[in-house]
Amino acid sequence: MKAGRVAKRKSRCNAACVEAIEGRVLLSTSWYVAGSGNDANPGTLALPFKTIQHAANLAGAGDTVFIRGGTYRETVTPAHSGVAGAPITFSAYNNEVVTVSGADPITGWSSAGGSTYTATQAWDLGEGNNQIFVDGQMMNEARWPNPSGDISKPATSVFKSVTATNTSATITDPALTQAANFWKGTYIQFGAGQAWFIQTGTVTASGPGWLTFSYTRSTGFGNYDIPTAGNRYFLFNNPALLDAPSEWYRDPTSGKVSFIPPVGIDPSKHNITAKHRQLAFELASRAYITLNRINIFAATIDSDASTGHLIINAMNARYLTHFMVQPTGHAPNASTGIGLNGANDLIENSRIDGSAGDGVFMGGPNARVTNCVITNTDYSGTDAAPVRVYSTGAQIDHNTIAFAGQNGILIRATGPKILYNTIHDVGLQTTDCGGIYSIRQSGAGGEIACNLIYNVITGGYGGSGVQLDDYSHDFTIDRNVIWNVNDSLKITFDSQNDRIFNNTLDATQFSIMINGTWNWSGSKICNNIFTHTAKFGANAMVTDNLQSTASPMFINKAAANYQLQSASPAIDAGMVMSPFTNGYVGTDPDLGAYEYGAAPFVAGANIS
Repeated sequence: MKAGRVAKRKSRCNAACVEAIEGRVLLSTSWYVAGSGNDANPGTLALPFKTIQHAANLAGAGDTVFIRGGTYRETVTPAHSGVAGAPITFSAYNNEVVTVSGADPITGWSSAGGSTYTATQAWDLGEGNNQIFVDGQMMNEARWPNPSGDISKPATSVFKSVTATNTSATITDPALTQAANFWKGTYIQFGAGQAWFIQTGTVTASGPGWLTFSYTRSTGFGNYDIPTAGNRYFLFNNPALLDAPSEWYRDPTSGKVSFIPPVGIDPSKHNITAKHRQLAFELASRAYITLNRINIFAATIDSDASTGHLIINAMNARYLTHFMVQPTGHAPNASTGIGLNGANDLIENSRIDGSAGDGVFMGGPNARVTNCVITNTDYSGTDAAPVRVYSTGAQIDHNTIAFAGQNGILIRATGPKILYNTIHDVGLQTTDCGGIYSIRQSGAGGEIACNLIYNVITGGYGGSGVQLDDYSHDFTIDRNVIWNVNDSLKITFDSQNDRIFNNTLDATQFSIMINGTWNWSGSKICNNIFTHTAKFGANAMVTDNLQSTASPMFINKAAANYQLQSASPAIDAGMVMSPFTNGYVGTDPDLGAYEYGAAPFVAGANIS
């Protein structure tokens, strides 16, 4: 009798355990992909699929797709979404190196005489959109002047003189020595007038020392965007320009690519690829997707407003987007670069290097970019950015952002939190831009704090560490250190309810610049160190600041160490401004971003 009861209990337990195990398996299946696999396989570790897409067709909420090391030349479009607590995860298996590539090989190279080789590229992304790589490094479409070797700072020539209308311009340049109409039909890339952005025109006539081109003016900029003497430019889309290593030209009719490889490179013995697909992952209408340690090359990630809860972790992304023809540089694509367009999307612990457009586009509410290194983006010089913010409640923190054609972080949304970032060497092709730039926005309590911003020097109206342009207002700007910029902080037109506390603002021109007498009602400027002249709008409260080119007594300004020496007059000279001065040392808070006797804040990304 006793044995029977034990057996009955065991039977019930076994059935319950089997049901529980089956439930977990249904909610959490692991699929495996390897380049050596076969999509007819069951998708196990021993018998993996060949393509990520095949696994993406099957993966449901809670599933993980493990991908073996290798390069996968496909666009992955998941068939399903995950759910809260059970995302669909795509992950590199055992930290192997996985790359989803938008580029395909070009083979069949043959010598065309001299240092030039030719092959056929059967696909065409359109003029200015094709992109060729040697062993993963971008080459240059043939141009004049010859490439500089730095995609963020292209070699240029200069308009000596200009006669311009709203639709065309004739320029002179003694360096143009070619015969009549040599340049006709060639594209010209230039920054017009104040060079707030870079755009493309088409040469309609030329002769020795001059050329005429047509172009499209942007609206709403007065006469600031008419071509002017001193504007910089280069020319491309002409087979006769193929004359230097790393240059290529693709004939749009035949598909033949002519290429002068870098010195010492035989194309038949190296990995020559060309961009073929725009996307590595298409995540529109797919929510709760996680990408873990999946690298992408020559492609990007698309999403939309219904994506939501996208997590991108430990991604190495290179050459996200590429375009050269841009009729008006003030109107780039609505979303380029890594797209965070759903609610609560996140990219973290990642590297992004190379993009004609954005590094990251933040479109959905409460998106976040954290602990990322973002370099060589917006190399087109358009109104894109390493991080472009259209997301309400966005947070951008602990990132390193460097080498961009225009702004570092571009704000076009309310309530951003921009914290503990290092931003440097931006505005490399344009003017009147900033490490952090907002235009016509209410900060709505947004905060720009504890950032290190430097090397923003431009022509025209100059480069700024932080710029609140065209009536931007209601921002808190606190504890930032800004140096080697034209103006540390620039605020144009009326700007009310700004809170500017405990910043160290070094510059070559103005610590705070304002473009006239404007209303700053409700704004407070307190506890700052200004090394140069600081201007203020009317009705602002300005108190307890130190303005001096000599007396702050930084530890080593030449080495960008803006901490205070023990005898600095900024020590204990501030007023209590909670919570910004919480934790101060001494009888009162210090002026500037660093409190003497306290550890300095640490900004920038920390990834290996």
